[in-house]
Amino acid sequence: MSPDDLDLLAAQMAATVAPALVTAVHHDDARMVEQLLSGLDRQRLYALAVVLAAQSPQVEPRRREQTRRAARLEDYLWCRQTGASIEEAAIRVGIRPGVARKHFEPYLKEITAA
Repeated sequence: MSPDDLDLLAAQMAATVAPALVTAVHHDDARMVEQLLSGLDRQRLYALAVVLAAQSPQVEPRRREQTRRAARLEDYLWCRQTGASIEEAAIRVGIRPGVARKHFEPYLKEITAA
């Protein structure tokens, strides 16, 4: 692809896909992002990346707050991986052992099997 062709394709992406993609990302609409990107071939994806890179300010990405459940899961996994029993780990993170067995242990088995 010549630089002129890339410029033309980038201009098309800037006028059509890029604004819709930015809107979808700001609204956390994963399905729309998938729809917008799945129909693009390699050259159009590259042209879109060029457009987005040119539009993007050099700032840190926004941080998402960790949910209380995610924090407990992370702490629980650490406790279990350092040798704590199910009961000990559950008490340390503030959940009942039954909840740990039902919700956290299957995840622990899944990640340790990988």
